Amino acid sequence: MFQAPSQQNTQDPYEGAMHQALTLRHAGQEDKAVEIYLSVLAQAPKHATSLYNLGSIATARRDYIAANKWLEKANRAVKNAPITMSALGSVKCELGDLRAAKQFLTRALRLEETAENHYLLGRVFMSEGRFEEANKHFNAALAIEPQHINSCKALTDITKFQPDTPFLQQLITLDQNIADHTSSSEHASIKFALGKAHYDLKEFDKSFDYYKEAHALKAM
Repeated sequence: MFQAPSQQNTQDPYEGAMHQALTLRHAGQEDKAVEIYLSVLAQAPKHATSLYNLGSIATARRDYIAANKWLEKANRAVKNAPITMSALGSVKCELGDLRAAKQFLTRALRLEETAENHYLLGRVFMSEGRFEEANKHFNAALAIEPQHINSCKALTDITKFQPDTPFLQQLITLDQNIADHTSSSEHASIKFALGKAHYDLKEFDKSFDYYKEAHALKAM
């Protein structure tokens, strides 16, 4: 969550400040972390780690215009950093610039094939109504990381479940194995997905049971 692009493979003279900011973020004191990043940028305007992290914080706050500004600067400071291009692609998607989003995410995926990059590119295709391409990327994400919750949720949204839909068994297996390895909120997402799956199958009693379990997990 708090990763950042490499500073050109050189030792970062602001490493101590970055560690302090990271500690503050983990403690939920993001405003103080922002102050540190801005103070570093006052001395080193092209400090990619500070730029990236300001973009990350703005994204978490859903201030996508600010996030786009910081991440564009981070991308210029350290070119072809997959983590920055991935973050930029996600923000461009939120801003509705699907063409730019696709370009950044395609480049990020070529440099670093991760479940998250497949998911984000799938989301762009989903926004374009290109569900077959989206399906391929969500499945690719799950092949890399079977417990990638966002891909499970997205694939559920675009799937009309049939008795022989392979993804159904994946969800059942995930539901059985995930309880001890994730948050109750994420586990609830899988329960909701199974509720939707059994609703599609017209197995309404099973669907109701899964939805009930999901709401109980959300309330925890």
